[in-house]
Amino acid sequence: MVPMVFREKGFTLVEVIVVLTIVSLCSVLMLQMLTVFLRGYDQVNRVQGELVIASMRENWFRRSVKVLVASDDEAFAFKGEDNEIAGYSLYPLIGQAGRLTKVGWVIRSNTRSASLWYMETGYEPMKIATWEDARLEFQFRGATSGWVGEWPPGETPIGELPQRIKLTINEPGVTKELFAAVAIRRVKRSDYRDLL
Repeated sequence: MVPMVFREKGFTLVEVIVVLTIVSLCSVLMLQMLTVFLRGYDQVNRVQGELVIASMRENWFRRSVKVLVASDDEAFAFKGEDNEIAGYSLYPLIGQAGRLTKVGWVIRSNTRSASLWYMETGYEPMKIATWEDARLEFQFRGATSGWVGEWPPGETPIGELPQRIKLTINEPGVTKELFAAVAIRRVKRSDYRDLL
């Protein structure tokens, strides 16, 4: 009779150590890949958030300018300078849409930065954006005039709206221009009640 040699079932210590080493290396590599992925995801979300905020600011500006209302009454007429615009809009940012509301956009500058503020009758001024080391200015363009720094220019009657309003943002090495167009009647409509 041949003696039976019993071999223990299971893994040897060396086999277990090799498997644990391989598993730990794979875990470390996966964690590094996850870290790189999460950093990229965070950067994409941050940039997307900045783009959304910039887009909102631009849309707010365009929306309030788009429906400015012309008036030949000097108290209600649109006025613009290189650092401020003011007039009556049918689409205020805070108040009820469709209600004629006095709105204004103001540039406030100091030696280190420039800020764009929105003002609306009945509400506190609201800072929309700040740019470091930048210079901001408004310019206006009429049907027959080029870009001017003050509205209404000398030959334009009071109350007429510009066709386009441009906000220029001069940052070091970069110049951005934000254009807004007046979409409704630029000149006050004649009304028979004015004759009475």
